Amino acid sequence: MYRTSPTFHDIVSSSKEHTTGFDYLRVGLALSVLVVHAINIGNHDLSEWMWQSWFGPIERFILPSFFALSGYLVTGSLGRNSIPQFIMLRVARIFPALIVEVLLSAFVLGALVTTLPIKQYVTSPEFHAYLLNMFGIIHYTLPGVFEGKALNVQLWTIPFELECYIAIVVFGLLGLVTRPRMFLSILSALIVIMTIGAVWQDWYETSWNVPGRMLVIAFLCGCLAYLFRHSLRHSPGLFAGSVILSYVFLYVPNLVFLAAMPLTYATVYIGLLRLPKIPFGDISYGVYLFHFPIARTIHELSGETMGWPLLLVLTLGLSGLFATGSWRLVEKPVLGQKRALLAATDRACQWFVRPWQARKALP
Repeated sequence: MYRTSPTFHDIVSSSKEHTTGFDYLRVGLALSVLVVHAINIGNHDLSEWMWQSWFGPIERFILPSFFALSGYLVTGSLGRNSIPQFIMLRVARIFPALIVEVLLSAFVLGALVTTLPIKQYVTSPEFHAYLLNMFGIIHYTLPGVFEGKALNVQLWTIPFELECYIAIVVFGLLGLVTRPRMFLSILSALIVIMTIGAVWQDWYETSWNVPGRMLVIAFLCGCLAYLFRHSLRHSPGLFAGSVILSYVFLYVPNLVFLAAMPLTYATVYIGLLRLPKIPFGDISYGVYLFHFPIARTIHELSGETMGWPLLLVLTLGLSGLFATGSWRLVEKPVLGQKRALLAATDRACQWFVRPWQARKALP
């Protein structure tokens, strides 16, 4: 059909606006995070070796790819909806499942395993602080639970996800989403500045996490890829080159920001592949939210003796069950109310604006 490689837009148009590659990518990345954390809990020495070895760039690819994917997809949503509607849709996607996970961790898991009397447990400031996770204010421990070990390390990315949405809303208000060349110039300058700062100050050479700002940059690169979707080619050669560049830049921690653009291209390329439809729904967010408390609990109840392979298998199975429940009972029903949520948002905006319009109309 195409004499040259089709553009990203061509792929989406010919797929009737739905490309199943993104579904596989979401699930695959969520499961990758699960594997990394299960190994980290079950065999910390192996986890350290993996991070510092040739395998390290593959690990460092996972979370930025998640954010790049999100940036590409939500920019389309911003184009189809008003900014208040866009914010409402993001709230509906993030917070219901997050709230359920936090409440289950605090009131069920924590209450069952805490070494403190239940009254002391629920009245502890540490317990109250943990509940702030529901609003994206992250705290990792519960009183008397697993000797103060982190129960939900995976939530560290939530504030940066919220920051991403704030950033794209600001860019939208400034009109940059309709001026992709200016968007590209600003983002390129940010990448260069942050790379110079990282190299000059040696910010991330010994870091055990991908920098949070790298996640934001990857998200914005995903937004940029969407804005240039009419000109970016879905090319196997470009994909191979992007993978190689991503690996090289991610191999040196202080150069990770330079990986953002090639990493984003590789991510979107995979997302636009035409694959069979996944039959069990989008369980990726549920897997991401629930896997770490499950893995931590299994390992602690085993007396910290369980090896990582068995821990991985058990965590995978239980996370799949909880994620499926989260999708069917929480996420899907909320998302199914999309029209009602958008209508409610419009009514709220009209209610807010009406008094100002009335004042303006006064002589």
